[in-house]
Amino acid sequence: METMKWLETTQRLLEENFGPDHAILQLHRQTVNFVSAAHGAPFVPRHSAQKVLSQIVSENSSAIVLLYAPAGFGKTTLLSNWALSLGCALAVHFFSRAPEFFGLASNPSLAFAHLVAQVFAIKQIWDEGRGARDEVFEGSFERQLTLPETQEERANLLKETVASLKVPKGEKLLVLLDGIDEADEPFPSPFPDQLPEGVFVVVSARWDGQSEMPYLRGWDFDAQVELGLMDESEIVDWLKVYGDGELMGLAEDAEFVAKLKRATDGLPLFLRFVLEDLAEKVHRNEMFSEIEVPQGFSAYIREQVSRIVASSWDGIPLTDLLALLSVAKGAIRQDEVGQVLGIPSETLSHLPNIIARWLRIGASKAGDWRTFSFAHPLLAMEFAKAMGEKAQDAEMRLLSWCERWREHKSEYALRYFDEHLKGASEREKLWELAMDDEWANLRAEVFPDEPELILKTARLGLEAAIEVEDATMIARMLLRHVRLLMRQESPMEALRRGKVERALKLAELAMEQDETAGTNWHLILAWNFYRQGEIENARKVLRQLLRIYRKEIGEFHWDLRTQLLSALHNLPEAFDVAMLTLYDDGKGNLALTWAKEGKWEEALKLVRSMKHSFSQAKVLGEIAVEMVKAGMVDEAEKLFEEAEQTAMAEREGWALGYTVEALIKAFWEIGWKERAKGLMEKVIKVARKRKAKDIAEPLTELAETLAELGETTVAEKCLQLAERKAKEIEDDYLRLSALGLASAVWVRLRRRDKAEQNLKQILSEKTSDSVYCSAKSLRMMAEKALEVGWKDWAKELVREAVKITKQILDEYEKGMELGAAAKVMVKAGQLDETKALLAEESDEWMRYQILRGIAKGLVEMRRYDEAIEIADSVEPPYSKSEILANVAKAVANSGDIERARQIFERAKQSASHAENLAFISEQQVEAGLVEDAVETMERYLTLKAVEHPKSRDEALAKIAEVLIEARQLEEAEIIANNIKDERWKAWALGHLAVKFEALRQREKAKEALKWAVKSAIMAKERDAVVIEIQHVFGTALDLGWGEAIDIALSEIAASGEVEFLDRIKRFSTELMADKGLTEKALELAQSIVDPELRARALVAVAKVIGKAGDKKRAKELFEWAWQISEQSRYSCCLQCEVIKNFAQLGDWEKAMARLEKIKGCIYDYNWAMEFLVEEAVKQDRLDLARKVLSKREGDERYVEVWAKFIETLAKTGKEEAARTEFEAARKWAMTLKDRKSRNEALKELMGTIALLGWVEEIDALLEAIDDEEAQKSALELAIRNSKKPDVAEIFAQRLDDYHAWCFVGQKYAEAGQKEKALSAFTKALKLADGERVIRVATEMIKAGFFDEGVKLLEGRRMDSLRLRHALEIVAHWAGRKNFLKFLPQCRWNGELAYFVCGWLAKFYPERAKDLAQEILSA
Repeated sequence: METMKWLETTQRLLEENFGPDHAILQLHRQTVNFVSAAHGAPFVPRHSAQKVLSQIVSENSSAIVLLYAPAGFGKTTLLSNWALSLGCALAVHFFSRAPEFFGLASNPSLAFAHLVAQVFAIKQIWDEGRGARDEVFEGSFERQLTLPETQEERANLLKETVASLKVPKGEKLLVLLDGIDEADEPFPSPFPDQLPEGVFVVVSARWDGQSEMPYLRGWDFDAQVELGLMDESEIVDWLKVYGDGELMGLAEDAEFVAKLKRATDGLPLFLRFVLEDLAEKVHRNEMFSEIEVPQGFSAYIREQVSRIVASSWDGIPLTDLLALLSVAKGAIRQDEVGQVLGIPSETLSHLPNIIARWLRIGASKAGDWRTFSFAHPLLAMEFAKAMGEKAQDAEMRLLSWCERWREHKSEYALRYFDEHLKGASEREKLWELAMDDEWANLRAEVFPDEPELILKTARLGLEAAIEVEDATMIARMLLRHVRLLMRQESPMEALRRGKVERALKLAELAMEQDETAGTNWHLILAWNFYRQGEIENARKVLRQLLRIYRKEIGEFHWDLRTQLLSALHNLPEAFDVAMLTLYDDGKGNLALTWAKEGKWEEALKLVRSMKHSFSQAKVLGEIAVEMVKAGMVDEAEKLFEEAEQTAMAEREGWALGYTVEALIKAFWEIGWKERAKGLMEKVIKVARKRKAKDIAEPLTELAETLAELGETTVAEKCLQLAERKAKEIEDDYLRLSALGLASAVWVRLRRRDKAEQNLKQILSEKTSDSVYCSAKSLRMMAEKALEVGWKDWAKELVREAVKITKQILDEYEKGMELGAAAKVMVKAGQLDETKALLAEESDEWMRYQILRGIAKGLVEMRRYDEAIEIADSVEPPYSKSEILANVAKAVANSGDIERARQIFERAKQSASHAENLAFISEQQVEAGLVEDAVETMERYLTLKAVEHPKSRDEALAKIAEVLIEARQLEEAEIIANNIKDERWKAWALGHLAVKFEALRQREKAKEALKWAVKSAIMAKERDAVVIEIQHVFGTALDLGWGEAIDIALSEIAASGEVEFLDRIKRFSTELMADKGLTEKALELAQSIVDPELRARALVAVAKVIGKAGDKKRAKELFEWAWQISEQSRYSCCLQCEVIKNFAQLGDWEKAMARLEKIKGCIYDYNWAMEFLVEEAVKQDRLDLARKVLSKREGDERYVEVWAKFIETLAKTGKEEAARTEFEAARKWAMTLKDRKSRNEALKELMGTIALLGWVEEIDALLEAIDDEEAQKSALELAIRNSKKPDVAEIFAQRLDDYHAWCFVGQKYAEAGQKEKALSAFTKALKLADGERVIRVATEMIKAGFFDEGVKLLEGRRMDSLRLRHALEIVAHWAGRKNFLKFLPQCRWNGELAYFVCGWLAKFYPERAKDLAQEILSA
């Protein structure tokens, strides 16, 4: 198919897809006409440039090329004719403000849409197996194309569509973007980093080859081709083909040609008009031998203006017309010209040639008026210069007319007024216009197909504000852009109004702001279309989603997605959508749905795409069951066999148990009981060889499953093995948990004797984990006792469970266990006892958990009214909402749908946050109320789109901080009090308090501190608040204001928040001890209620006392801390610290004795041993070091302690001994039979040699590691451990990973070796692709390569999370100017906009107050 045929076929396909009136069709028709006109007109080849372009296409498999030259050099004409000469597939867009393009072609968003539509059409043709040998393609689109709404998404779609191309052998695709300098705004390359073979992109732009142009940022060209001025041979060729041959005789006159070249410099645009003048003289039979042309194009235009001034035409002010068009931003309609110039529009119907020759005259979109613009941008520029003040007056007249847009509602004014304001530096008016709702609404009404125009004024206003660094206006424009986005109706609201296309565009806009929300909107739209019988529209939505979906976006609302896709399962696109948007659970559920409907191929394909093998095995078994039911026994047998093999190959015990349990249930469902028993025997055989800690609990859970199925004999056999394995576990918590679970299953098997035997052992142990494990075991046994009908015993067990639960120190674990016990008590008939338990508790968290447990118990007993009463007593509202949703689900599952809906509605009314609605929607799905779930999800998505409270308050807090530093304390206090989020309010007021104190305003300091603490008490993010109060206290102590701690502790004590008070006391103790206030610190430590926190506080004081030289007292305090720590659930880590300090104080006897007491805490035990080995070597006590080391001998973690021994020997100058130990450790590692353990040991040693710089050992160790992934992991560890950059580089050369080279670059930068650092980063970039480039760029910025890193980031599209991270790094490292470059990207996201406001306050502290006002008024 020749190139023109490609364009014509593409046009037909686009018309089928979009309809004849779509903006893309208007663009494409004019594009085809333009190319056709170029093809039909005589063309003078530009030999040099054309030759280079042709060579690039013939000698390369793909390329992105820039053709550059100043304006008027003939780039567009050259490219049009050259492209046609290739005879290949062509996708082309001309960025042009020419009237025939109706103001659409300069819009980047429409350009991307136009290009992607063409590429999509070409892909369709190639996918049909058609190509260049076919004269015409008669087919239609197999899939419809729905264009995204935003420029960002259209660019992404173009990128993805090009990347997915498979160019047939012998074919090529040329993508042509002409004149990107004429685009309304700069944009980075919308093409993949690696083009498919056979794809060539050619871009043309005005450029001098040196200056940095904003429209070339973000492009990485493989080649740059300069188009120069025309030489004499090319001028001769033009003379020969010009017109009807009237200038052919001049082509033979070499002297004349030389003069023509000198007069015009060979500028094609200049030559065009000179040749036109010469032809006119020939037609008039005028004789000439000299060229009467001024030197230079500007002089020529000035001469032409003089002639025009001397002319007149039916009362038309010709110079006024030209002046107006020279300053117009685009084509302007005939009637609009008349209004601006104050003349009748009809007089412009026939213009004299003296004017018309310079113009491009087109027709308006509606076809009712002519449109005028200069034929070339260079002409407009030259005429504006030549007309001087007249052009300036015309610009002011045009601007003044545009300002009356409310009166005339002109399309030109509505499209270009904001550009005129920006061009005239009328920033104040531009910013005022951006805030005008009437302007935005009228634009939306006049240009419904160009939604980005509604946002353009805010964008231009933002750019103008950035140019002058007006921080206030930057914030205002950012927040305005966000608000305009948020004011959009939801996709479903648009659909209900019958606006299908708008609904689709809004769904895509949602994707730009939040990919999770955008995905859900698409599925909701598709589901609505499908249930209304609009199948094609449903498919259209899914196709749109497939095109714009960029990545896996997390396990959010997968069950609703699964339900919606299940309903859409008959649509061909549903499978592809499921593959992209669902995680394993969702895929498994959907695959089973399809299997039940006989769609075996799709179901199995979906299963095999699942990420985890254990999930695959489970679903394969479930599908096999469906196959047996369908009579496909042979096929089912194969699936079962595959599932069994997968299960038995699982290395992790829990995964083995999970898959085997699913398969046993599957076998039981179809009556294959012997097969199930056989599988269980295999598992028992394999389990005997597995590590105890990995297999004990999975075996117990399998035993419970078998018990439920009635196979008590096999269940007991399995449970006995599980019990034996449990007793082998060294870790106290894991051992006791496994025994507790076994006890519960023995109850399920009605073996009370066995259960009590295990329980006795659990209760007898006095470890840090025994309290929690005892309570949990008793509660689980009580649950099982109820199941088998032993109600009285269940009551006894749960009473004892509650008694022990009250002793649990960890607040979270205590609350969860109290809630679980409350549920059991209710089911056991102990509701009154449960209410008494509730009455004892004052803590909101504990009360909520108990109430939640009561409600769950009542729900399971179907006592729904009582459960609702419980829910009504719950505070806060979001907790009530959750309980009501659970009740409603249970009511629905009982069959009372109407009542369930009423309860769900109450739950929604109680929802205080968007996330509550998401939870309710999930419960509705599980209740089978999909339609209701969709409605709730709609409400969630709509609310979530406008919720940015935390980001807002964080920004206000940061602004308050700036004002505090500037000593504008009254203003800071006002802002702090306007913060709604208690965490950030506490943060701001705390900083304010210490600043008041620094300025010796003690009473104000006290007042601010009290309010800060009150907010801290109410804050939900307790961990963050504790850190922030710690900072305030530290500053207060530095100022000598110790009373601040007393004030805060008094406020917290008055609130009754004991746990919070203890946490604050703990770090206060550390701060005071560090400041030398040891006695006061010790007194405060003793007042802490929580044993663990009290012990930690004592350790902190003891450390300071020990360092001060009072070793005896320090030891006494450490001893005391140890005794207290034994009451703590998490004692081991703390006890490690005590052991470490005993060793540092030289008391090795106590250190070694205490070491044995934490042997059950594997990780802490190992950490303590490593420290003791290190400390012993430092104290030159190698005998002690070896004694410690011997305690791990033969253990799988032996090498970790050994490695620390080797490292410390080397670091303390005992190099020879270190190498001897290393050799012994390597030999020992090689004796390990278990492959995984052997490789882990060798990996540890690899880390050691990297740390010590023993690079000569690398290859031998690497060769000994016999697994590729293990080798990679070992090298990664080695690189992280390397202290010297040259050592890290040696490891990086073997790994050759972008991340490794980044690390090397950082190391060299830290060492001040900039050249080597840059070389390493360059290697990282070569290995990085996509989002990894962003990581390299940010690391380069941190390493001091600001220009290089920022330039890389400027050309990258980033989601909001990555952009925020990048902005943080740029702001912190690369400074204000570089930070400003990224602000236009932040206009799409409210969180980012607020984040920027906080940083603006830091960069422009004098505008901090104004920035706060912008946020508060937004």
